Amino acid sequence: MHVGSQGCPLDLLVEGARAVLHLAKEINAHVGSRQVRVLDLGGGLPVDYASDAPDAAVPERLTMARYARALREKVPEAFDETRWTLLTEFGRFVHAKCGLMLSTIEYVKSAGGRRIATVHCGADLFLRTCYQPEAWPHRVSAWGADGCFLDPDAAECDTWDVVGPLCFRGDIIAAARKLPASLAAGCAIAVHDAGAYTLAMFSKYNSRLAPPVYGWSEGGGRIAKLSDAETVDEALAMWQMPSRPACVLSSPHDPRCTSQ
Repeated sequence: MHVGSQGCPLDLLVEGARAVLHLAKEINAHVGSRQVRVLDLGGGLPVDYASDAPDAAVPERLTMARYARALREKVPEAFDETRWTLLTEFGRFVHAKCGLMLSTIEYVKSAGGRRIATVHCGADLFLRTCYQPEAWPHRVSAWGADGCFLDPDAAECDTWDVVGPLCFRGDIIAAARKLPASLAAGCAIAVHDAGAYTLAMFSKYNSRLAPPVYGWSEGGGRIAKLSDAETVDEALAMWQMPSRPACVLSSPHDPRCTSQ
């Protein structure tokens, strides 16, 4: 089953599990055997994009432990290992907070009473955020060209929009955020919780080049490249004409047609 994940309350996820269990039992009763043995709850859990506080400090946050406890209370039959193998697929919940997007600021400007910082990614990497910012907000932080954190609580701040390079006005990663007034070209913006629904949904709009990916370990002491940035030739490859035109003759049996 896949009820969904982001924005789905605990009661809805539990109701989905109850429904799929009911369906499995109905099928097995109809055929008179254990036709269905695996219950895949699919989906995932919503990610707290607003905070990195410990779970204990955010009692309303949905966690694996709280989800499992609710399932055991409301759908205890699903945990009968003599009848079912129970699976879950915590994609977003596992990966979102494992990723961080970093980009230098290309330039800053003021327009319509707003301060705007333009970076090298936008709706290409944060497609859902740009189209549904209320449902997919990401925290952003600012860093100096020297790599030092620019603490908004220790500096004069302005209200900034962080925008991408694509050619439409909705290419906004973060709107109306409190960031240091000293932001300038060459500084960096970090977009937090970027490990899910970003590179996997990368958009080819404007023939954008997919960025490189790096992994870190040992508390950041070791960094290794996981994948190269896309080249111009790779990005343009999808737009190339085939080496031999496809046959457009009326009959596929025409001898002038060649197999494509």
